[in-house]
Amino acid sequence: MFTAFSNAEFVDGKLTAGWYAQQVKNNAQLKNDAAPTQELRNLVNQALKRNSLFQIAARPKAMRPIMLSRYQGGMYYGTHIDNAIMGDEELMRSDLSLTLFLSYPASYTGGELVIESTQGQQAFKLAAGSMVEQDLRKRPRNKGNHRGDCPYIHTRYRCRASRTI
Repeated sequence: MFTAFSNAEFVDGKLTAGWYAQQVKNNAQLKNDAAPTQELRNLVNQALKRNSLFQIAARPKAMRPIMLSRYQGGMYYGTHIDNAIMGDEELMRSDLSLTLFLSYPASYTGGELVIESTQGQQAFKLAAGSMVEQDLRKRPRNKGNHRGDCPYIHTRYRCRASRTI
């Protein structure tokens, strides 16, 4: 997976951001029509479908295509709120967004995922394969690459209070 990811073509992450998020987003994303994109998306989607904890907690009804992101030295994604409705032709409510850590923490410095909630800010730098739900910003990278992806989930929970983790 890492070889396909490393050799793939990336584009400016602002291309997939809403009008406000474009002002605070500085990352690169795997090009939608790049050769390994669909293969990597399928790999992550299948893993999420097999993960019983994810299925119980998120109760996914639908998922947007996964955006595979790369953060190199100095890149960041500042404080923002993801769009509530996503899609071009087929609109979908985006109840949850996730970050799946794809790099080992020792392979990069800086770049913690920062979640802002009613309990304040919490910073995360988790093992590859770990995942968190978020409304987030990412601290700037100092050294190394950090890879993550962010699927948007439409859940079976209608009430926002039921979706709070």
